[in-house]
Amino acid sequence: KLAYYHKCSFTRSRCLWNQMKSIDFKDWKHEIGVGMVLRQDIHDPFGAFADMISPPIQYSHKARQMKITVKFSSSNVTSGRLSFYSIYPMHDMHQSYFEDISIPRHDRRPIQKDITIRFSPRRPIFHIGIRGNLNVDFYSFVASKEIILTDIEIAPVEYGCFTGNGQHYRGHVSVAIDGQACKPWKSTPYTHENFPNDELVSNYCRNPDGTFSSPWCFTDNTDSNRQTCRVPKCQFSTSSPLSYPVGSSKKYNLTFTNENERKGGIVTIHVDGQMGGICNRGWDWKSADVVCRQMGYPGASNIDVTLRIVTDLKALIKTIDCRGFETSLDQCTIYMAQSPVACGDSRLATVACVPKETKSYSRCSFNNGYCGWTMSGDLNWIWYRRNYDSNYLPLQDHRTDGFYIYVQRHPFDEDERESKLISPTFKQDHTDILSISFEHYLAGLPFGYVLVAFRYCRESTPRYLLPPQQLKDIATKFNKVMRLEFEI
Repeated sequence: KLAYYHKCSFTRSRCLWNQMKSIDFKDWKHEIGVGMVLRQDIHDPFGAFADMISPPIQYSHKARQMKITVKFSSSNVTSGRLSFYSIYPMHDMHQSYFEDISIPRHDRRPIQKDITIRFSPRRPIFHIGIRGNLNVDFYSFVASKEIILTDIEIAPVEYGCFTGNGQHYRGHVSVAIDGQACKPWKSTPYTHENFPNDELVSNYCRNPDGTFSSPWCFTDNTDSNRQTCRVPKCQFSTSSPLSYPVGSSKKYNLTFTNENERKGGIVTIHVDGQMGGICNRGWDWKSADVVCRQMGYPGASNIDVTLRIVTDLKALIKTIDCRGFETSLDQCTIYMAQSPVACGDSRLATVACVPKETKSYSRCSFNNGYCGWTMSGDLNWIWYRRNYDSNYLPLQDHRTDGFYIYVQRHPFDEDERESKLISPTFKQDHTDILSISFEHYLAGLPFGYVLVAFRYCRESTPRYLLPPQQLKDIATKFNKVMRLEFEI
């Protein structure tokens, strides 16, 4: 359920805050009477962090900002940090950081702190994420250090309208509903000293004690000296249920202009009957990989292709920002032009893609793509190579160099997903026993299951080599290499 206001005492409840999955290293632990606790463990890698995410919050366009008030304590911290970000999963999958709080060094004695943060959401529905890090300094390990979040309040700063009972209204309306002017608050029992957090400034309408259903003020009315004010109630757009992950509502069809023999050229999009390029402002390997992936190639091999032919093509996308794990541009943050425009001091983005492999292999290290394997399902397997430092790194604690393919469940996705990896067709030789083995790695929280099956070309029903098993059981049973033998 969407709310315009959120308040939680973590000492009593989690209040629908959820742990992030797949992208962090640890979990915040909820302890009744204590709060949300992040403790360092001796096995934590350097820089390990834990994320948690708020329930969805709705924001009126007439509210200028959101105010976040957090109470926390820490002990034995030598170098720590709390980072705050917003996410808008109905539109894209990016984390927009707006505040970093460094926790100063202190030994033994716990410290308590209240912080207030203001930020302006860029979409009407958002979540707040909190990232805790206890290991900022490589030489700062202390076994017992911890951060404890005890209370949080996320409230709108409203000016043109009010939500709820108007306790968050901070506008400048100073006329009661009967047309009389409001009296200054300092001439009433409701003073700033008694209500320090309600901004009782001048004679502006407020609802400091929450007894009225809307902002009010004192007047000289003889019948009742407290009158509600002429402040409209905020209106919110009707929204469909949240679905994760999603992209924009537009579909971007891609081709190359001035395509060369290396499967590259100017990235050209076709949308709403218009054609144009992408300005290369912010263009990087992550965005280039997504472009190539959407066009059916494993990834990008060059993001600055030399063209011998001059083109008069203009741009439809001013800037693009991809994280690197998306399967299409729909899932990236894109700023579109209303009509094709010149790129100004930048130029059109170009890319060359890694060619598709046509040869099938019985042994594959994924050096040049998928080795003839195909995929189906809700989540695609993504090819990755550690050639470029700027590429998206799916496994943050994985130290193996080289090539691999991976499938990643988005951390905000709560729906059931399926991802299939399908081999090319193999022909039987003179042996009756075949084996299949693959090296695998699990990161994050191992929810879900895995199965392995094969199918003869003349049959429609697959035969299980490994019936569906929980991922956590797979990790225990097979360690890092799964090997299966079967008779044909």
